[in-house]
Amino acid sequence: MKSFKIVSIFILSLFVFTITSCDDEPLEGEFVTDDGGSGVTCVQATQNLATASATYGTTAADDASYSVVCNAYAVALQNMIDACGDDTGAIQTLLESLGCPVISDDCTTAQTATTNAETAYNADTTNTTLCNAYKAALQNEIAECGDADGSLQDMVDGLDCSAVNSASLIGAWRIISLTSNGVEELQEELDAVGICYWHEVFTSTTVTDIEYSEANCQTENIIETIDYILSGSIISFTNGDDPVEILELTDTTLRYQDTYIDAGTNYVDIYTYTRQ
Repeated sequence: MKSFKIVSIFILSLFVFTITSCDDEPLEGEFVTDDGGSGVTCVQATQNLATASATYGTTAADDASYSVVCNAYAVALQNMIDACGDDTGAIQTLLESLGCPVISDDCTTAQTATTNAETAYNADTTNTTLCNAYKAALQNEIAECGDADGSLQDMVDGLDCSAVNSASLIGAWRIISLTSNGVEELQEELDAVGICYWHEVFTSTTVTDIEYSEANCQTENIIETIDYILSGSIISFTNGDDPVEILELTDTTLRYQDTYIDAGTNYVDIYTYTRQ
């Protein structure tokens, strides 16, 4: 969608995680598929980390499923290290700073966490964050309590956290955050192009980019209108732009990610909008 590559790779490299091969040599040529024992490739680990990070970032510390979500985030960080390397030590530093609560081995506690997560999810079944938290709680309950009849796994398999209600997407959305590999870059991007902010306006079949600028931020400039197709959580654009994946869609929030490779480095840009 809106693809900003104004900030140079060199500047970004001072702040973002450098994707490396498993022997900690810079990635050159084709991607290394050795997963370091984590069971995922570097690209998969990066995508999984983006999803886990989004869920972790929207889960309060007093939430019943926080320990499960936090530990899932920690696992994603470790998988990123195992699959991609961490020659700067930035990912390891973040991992060590998490301090996730230990997931209790008490089956009753796990069942209570599942009940709480289910209640929250049932209150808003369109919220992908709540859906993923409920799924994580079910998986934790299986680990702690077992699942002799397979009923818990059936519930996990029946949850489609990628499903998006297309009607919920329709409307005007204002950008409030843009991160690239976890680094906030929105203000830099806005300053670089000399605008205050932008809107994305979705109909059932098109999306229009509108920029707002000048001193009062009231000057509108329609950049383009593009046809799109929504399939599950994936938005594909007919003009050839990279498809994006919706991570969260609620009455007030739209969050999606754009994953791409530039100069041999894997990037995950996450855009967050608020409904207007």
